[in-house]
Amino acid sequence: MFIKKFADIEESDLVQLISNGVPEGMSIEYKRDLPGESDSDKKEFLADVSSFANTSGGYVVYGLREDAGLPKEIMPLTIEDTDAYVRKIDEMIRMSIQPRMEATHRFVDVAGGKVLLLKIERSTLRQHRVVFKGHDKFYMRGAAGKYPMDTTQLRDAYLQGDSLSQKVKNFHADRISALRAGETPLPMVSKSMLCLHIVPISAFSTSQSLKVADHLDDQRLHPICSSGWSPRINLDGVLVTAGSRGDEGAFAYTQLYRSGIIEAVASGILGDDARDDGNVYIPSLLYEDEIRKAFPRYMSFLQAAGVQPPFVIFLTLTDVKGKHLGVSSRYVSLRDKYPVDRDVLLLPECYVEAYDVDIDSVFRPMFDVVWNCCGYARSRNYNDQGVWQPER
Repeated sequence: MFIKKFADIEESDLVQLISNGVPEGMSIEYKRDLPGESDSDKKEFLADVSSFANTSGGYVVYGLREDAGLPKEIMPLTIEDTDAYVRKIDEMIRMSIQPRMEATHRFVDVAGGKVLLLKIERSTLRQHRVVFKGHDKFYMRGAAGKYPMDTTQLRDAYLQGDSLSQKVKNFHADRISALRAGETPLPMVSKSMLCLHIVPISAFSTSQSLKVADHLDDQRLHPICSSGWSPRINLDGVLVTAGSRGDEGAFAYTQLYRSGIIEAVASGILGDDARDDGNVYIPSLLYEDEIRKAFPRYMSFLQAAGVQPPFVIFLTLTDVKGKHLGVSSRYVSLRDKYPVDRDVLLLPECYVEAYDVDIDSVFRPMFDVVWNCCGYARSRNYNDQGVWQPER
């Protein structure tokens, strides 16, 4: 549709749509005017946006007059406060389309005003429905534009979503099995590992492939709990390693897959040496803090690289059976002191729909489960209001 990157589209590209007679259809729709303020206008806008997400993605162009589906003339828009307008339509999408989705905006300067472009990515896991003042429908697109989905189409869409979900879970299970079998990109200093997987659903629903050479020196990929690191290209994408003890192995690595998946593994962070009481302790504050630092970096990288949400986030602790949880002495009692009773802690995964997710809504439930394993009700690195407030 547009050869250029979305951020580089300009007036000449819109003129080319007209001169080439690019018709409305599966991937583009033209609108002379911005969405109106009536309920029917808002329903129309929401149906347009969701129909692209539920099919193959595409563009809505506001400020381009069409006739019989063909673009005819640029009709410049006058918008006094573009930021306020974007916030307004973002709010409409967020409040009236479920599950949550996003549209990317761009105002293109043209003679006499602006044209507004909306870019909607294909939804890669679940179908989105319009929920607005009693209106509750799913929409798709065909050559003639949008249309409501029937029960057969809804069933097929959900079956496809279930298949993608299972592929993601299978990938994670296979990677944990491989890591425990020693199949890491390089030897690690310990079999006990903290493993973070950030898996975009698009890795299993599209043929996207990152240009790994473009990301070789991106410092946002540095491994968990590391101050020095070394990147290189490998078969899977970009591998960034941190620290080593000669032949004993590395402390941590980040593997960026060409599909956009990130695997971040840290060994030695979960405690290996027994203390005076004979117990080995998992340093709860250290690993929770390091995950909270690493996750925003990795998500910032993925957003800059153009990897689209949604994501499934996995956090796993391997080879931890018999270890105790290292916590502040004020929380320890004989009743609470239980060791981990299994080798692998597969924590509940989290589905993330957008980049602006609250980090603690993702990881606090996972951290709580680790504390539960050792007899505690919740992570004590959060206060009673659920705010990150560890004792230092």
